Amino acid sequence: MKHRLTQRVLTLPDRGRLELFSLGEGPGIVVVHGAMVTIHQYLGVIHRLHAVTRLPVHFYNRRGRGSSSNQPENYSLRTEVHDAQEVLRATGSRTLFGHSYGGAIALHTARALGPDALDAVITYDAAANVAGSFPTHYLPQAHKALEDGRLARATAIAGKNLGTVPFLPRLPLPLLTRVVRTAARTSAGAQLEYLAAPTLRELDQLRQSDRSAEDYANEVPTLLLVGSRSPAFFRLASESIAEQTNATVTVLANLHHDGGNRGPFPVVREVARFLRHQRRTSRAYRPA
Repeated sequence: MKHRLTQRVLTLPDRGRLELFSLGEGPGIVVVHGAMVTIHQYLGVIHRLHAVTRLPVHFYNRRGRGSSSNQPENYSLRTEVHDAQEVLRATGSRTLFGHSYGGAIALHTARALGPDALDAVITYDAAANVAGSFPTHYLPQAHKALEDGRLARATAIAGKNLGTVPFLPRLPLPLLTRVVRTAARTSAGAQLEYLAAPTLRELDQLRQSDRSAEDYANEVPTLLLVGSRSPAFFRLASESIAEQTNATVTVLANLHHDGGNRGPFPVVREVARFLRHQRRTSRAYRPA
């Protein structure tokens, strides 16, 4: 059955608001997006998850995007955990799918809420900072550019050092800055510039949340998906967490970091298999 897309604004306890969308009604999967993007880059994975799992999919613009309120002055990962909790509560859902920074949010949410509130957590290229695995050395330089009003340069610095878009690290910073500045004339490029400030605050949180793999342990069944062609630090963090916790890590061949928002078949297949397994048995999950 084809479900229509609905939209509403969720009012939060701190008087903030989240722009919340739903494909289908009732409990299902909540999708948490990454940094430097809005939820609208996730329509590929959202529609495929809905079609393959036959579950409602709920997704929202995190603070600083769309019609959601700005990040508060005291913004932290705790803010994101509370927001994810409110979305879970509002939709009656007990499953989180998080990509990149959204994956870090999902893992922190699982740690905070546990199995009383969650049945399953799936991440793709989770931006967990395990023993300094996530790169943050460039943040002072990026913040200086932002303070000087050089949004294109700040965006270019972050993009070049993260390497989540494959060709960016190979470009000299001045050339990449010009590319970003030129792209800002388009709607997609303008989005990158307006997301520069909230993205750097989010990356600051990853720097501050550096912790051991054991600190990610929780009792929620967790599947950590990683693209084989994604930057190596995503795989390093996921494998470190899996070694010290009850999480399962699966590396998907020939996929880049954008597999988490495009939702190609291998990603959706693994999510669907994992959720079916959790519904049918309490035995440990093993990837195909």
